[in-house]
Amino acid sequence: MKLLQTTFINTDKRFLFVLICLFASLLTYLSQAFFITEELFYYSLGEQVAMERFEKLWAESQKWAWVGYAFVPVLYLVKFTLVSFCIVTGALLANVRIGFKRVFQVVLVAEVIFLLPSILRLGWFAFVQTDYDLVEMQSFMPLSLANLFDVKELEIWWVYPFQLANLFEVAYWFLLAYGLHLHTQQAYESMLRLVLSSYGSGLLLWVVLVMFLNVNFS
Repeated sequence: MKLLQTTFINTDKRFLFVLICLFASLLTYLSQAFFITEELFYYSLGEQVAMERFEKLWAESQKWAWVGYAFVPVLYLVKFTLVSFCIVTGALLANVRIGFKRVFQVVLVAEVIFLLPSILRLGWFAFVQTDYDLVEMQSFMPLSLANLFDVKELEIWWVYPFQLANLFEVAYWFLLAYGLHLHTQQAYESMLRLVLSSYGSGLLLWVVLVMFLNVNFS
């Protein structure tokens, strides 16, 4: 607990941001290099396109793979900024005094919890479910409601909400509340309510948007 307190209070934001981006990029590389193979890609798309077209698609995907890594810091920066903005807005409405930089630091530290499902996903397909297809690989979320259903049978707009309903997301909420509690010295329960009302509202709007896009573009 002392280590967690020190991490929330004293962690260098720039160092942690770079560390998260590097680790996330490493996990993405391992996934693409060892799990999303050309054979898996072929069995997922091979029957839909001619062999020549498939080879071009695979070559293009390998050629431009670096773009995904380049966008990792951008995507994380956008995510951290939006989550921090939601919490700061909620704090202002609740008359809680805390600056954007401190909230951003709390969001950074709490984000580390989301690296765990990526690690577990690699371990699952490496040692447990060694026979899988691209849909199963992309839709698998450890300790989520999605694992209770066959995602291939679900309507496309329900897949993301079911993936999002996982224990890591719940732990993220509690970590955010704990970090805010340390920085504001206010009751943990009140900070948890702040997280639920601010970040929770923003997350709900995001889920509705994703579901809407899936309905209209699937």
